[in-house]
Amino acid sequence: MSATLDIHGFRVLPIGRVSREFNQAVRRIAARGYTDRSCVIIKTNAGPDSGITHAGGRYLHAANPYTQTVMAIMRDKGIEPPPPPFLVAPGATTLFHEWGHHVDHLWSGHDNIVHFSVRWFSHFYEVRRRALAGRASRRQMQPGRTIKTAADAVDVVVEWRRFASELFAMLFEDWMRGAKRFSVDSCDPQNLLSREAIFMKLAFLSSVSSDDVRHKTYALFEAAHASSAELPEMRDGFLGHHTFAVLDSLRRATDRIRAETASADGTSP
Repeated sequence: MSATLDIHGFRVLPIGRVSREFNQAVRRIAARGYTDRSCVIIKTNAGPDSGITHAGGRYLHAANPYTQTVMAIMRDKGIEPPPPPFLVAPGATTLFHEWGHHVDHLWSGHDNIVHFSVRWFSHFYEVRRRALAGRASRRQMQPGRTIKTAADAVDVVVEWRRFASELFAMLFEDWMRGAKRFSVDSCDPQNLLSREAIFMKLAFLSSVSSDDVRHKTYALFEAAHASSAELPEMRDGFLGHHTFAVLDSLRRATDRIRAETASADGTSP
């Protein structure tokens, strides 16, 4: 691995300049109890100058197939990558966001499929199966239907995992920035993330609001720290009668795909 700097208890690989703002962001994460030396921070230049990922920032762990691609790109540039997990961040805001993904992964323990965020947010939202007819804007206006079959649950669960993971990282970023609200409420089921979903229709559970989601998640961050948070149970019935059967099937399918990918690449699963 290329040489790293020790900044406020973190290991930082400086491909780009470590600005004062970035240094302060690292210090803020440490001050809030989220130091973890197992995850190297790769500080890159902003935008297309990053040259490492297709996006400005990215959290990369061993179970993510894209991790090997990024590591190969780094080696092609003469940079020996750290072993995963590591994250790529050009700036302070991105660092907060990607560290949120790391916390979600860390708190999930050995369950790389049903992450902490997937379980946590199931207690605030309900999901329905969206109709597929028409354009995205037209689908958004449709009420969706109750999940009644395993096929419905399978269609929804992958999109739910992505939504929950991003919401967790957004709220962690927001909390680190001092709970400054975004121009678009990331907790609102009608926000951009849910509109982009093809299969999933989101709504709050009865008596739940954006403020409930935000404040309870902030309280979770305040009470926990880098290495500990009790893994919540998935809400029973979240995916109808098929919740746990579908999640078990997803685990098995994902494990099989990862093993096949690792075998083809000559790496360990």
